[in-house]
Amino acid sequence: MKKLSEFIIRAEGLSLGSHDFNYCLNDTFFTFFELSEIVLNGEIAVSLRLTKHTNMLHLQFKLNGKITTCCDRCLEPLEIEIKGEPSLIVKYGEELLEETDEIMVIPSGEKELDISSFLYETVYLLIPQRNIHKENQCNPEVIEKLNTLIIKEKKTNNPQWDILKKLKNK
Repeated sequence: MKKLSEFIIRAEGLSLGSHDFNYCLNDTFFTFFELSEIVLNGEIAVSLRLTKHTNMLHLQFKLNGKITTCCDRCLEPLEIEIKGEPSLIVKYGEELLEETDEIMVIPSGEKELDISSFLYETVYLLIPQRNIHKENQCNPEVIEKLNTLIIKEKKTNNPQWDILKKLKNK
């Protein structure tokens, strides 16, 4: 897979201790990934504090910004605020491996660390499961059409259930 060069950290050249980095996740970043149709556009500021130890790296991120996605109800653009403070621990080991969401193992001889995939996944996890406009902000034409399509159920009594309900009430 092609890499976003600005999100590659040359860990080998860093001294022990803390190092600060700043990034901006914008439309170019989101369109780089294949399945980025959820984010129509966005701009998220990322500050990273990387602490290098002899046998691991500790990355602490702060994400703050906005993205535009589609409303789940009316499909019109909807702006969502994104905030989060995830962290990632990178250990050196035999082979590339993700132990958990917060712990990654990279080969001992690896000189670079690509954080683009981690940031991409983090943003998607910060997006709410349900994205809808506030009350009365959806497209009124779409809402009117949806209201005409609502199926109204006829309530029919099932004699078998009625008998069971009578037993339950005793």
